[in-house]
Amino acid sequence: MSKRCGFTGRKGQLILWFSLVLSAASLRSKANDKNAVGFSALCEAYNAATGTITAERYTGNSAAPTIPADVTHLFVATADDALFANKTYWEYSASEEDWTQAKTELTNHKDEKGNQKINRPEQSALKKEVHKQLGDIRKQAQAAAENLRKATNDIETDLAQARMALAQAAIGADELRDAKQNDFEAHAAMCTGTGTHGPGKTITADLVCLCSGATNGANICGTGIGSTKYTNTADDAANALQAWTDIKSHCKRASADTKTAKETTAAAITSALANFQSALGKGVTTGINAQTNLETGQQPALARSLRPHA
Repeated sequence: MSKRCGFTGRKGQLILWFSLVLSAASLRSKANDKNAVGFSALCEAYNAATGTITAERYTGNSAAPTIPADVTHLFVATADDALFANKTYWEYSASEEDWTQAKTELTNHKDEKGNQKINRPEQSALKKEVHKQLGDIRKQAQAAAENLRKATNDIETDLAQARMALAQAAIGADELRDAKQNDFEAHAAMCTGTGTHGPGKTITADLVCLCSGATNGANICGTGIGSTKYTNTADDAANALQAWTDIKSHCKRASADTKTAKETTAAAITSALANFQSALGKGVTTGINAQTNLETGQQPALARSLRPHA
């Protein structure tokens, strides 16, 4: 269960940092091909937020924890004759059905030749002492199984919260889904940050505002990456969804057909955050990515000063 620390132990600080960085972003469209650095950083964040979080990575792929069958068989086999004959045995279970089933399973516990694997020994002081020791072992195994069940449930609860937080970052919904028209709004509100949706609210809105432009929109986030369908105050949420359709296909992972490519881990989130942060206010002065436009509004130092909490 030590794997829990790989994601769930840091889940809170990662999600908090993700939220802080995104909420600090203010996106301003620039000239042709100038937003490729920001696009790359936001795409990595989008892929991290929309990837699969697999419980097996943190809980293992084993069956539900139980008391080892041999421990139970030996405990039942060494029970006092009078106790064994009872309809119930409180130290095993208060249920007549459970105790009867345990005795039946012992009887049916045979090898490939049909021979009984565990025979009940004769009454003796040694048998009584062995039964007592087996009872202690059984209780310890029962406690370990219960602790493992609880830890597994805790991890699954944490992962559900992580999935919800990442879905909120990606599209503003509690469950991950494809973006809808009502996830966007008019350009005049969304891309100025004055609306319900917009920069710092969701990664999809960030990308739509970042990669939409008029004459240069088709290549604003890289060669063939961008949209001209959402560029001015007259454009509404329907136009934004069209733009997102143009942009999203370029944001897919390079090897999207593999499980590893689709899986989100703590390392993937950490990488996305680091690359996003490094792109904020980045002053590239040469090449097609000059003046990348991931900025922090009136306080450009804010996002650059963010670090994960210790």
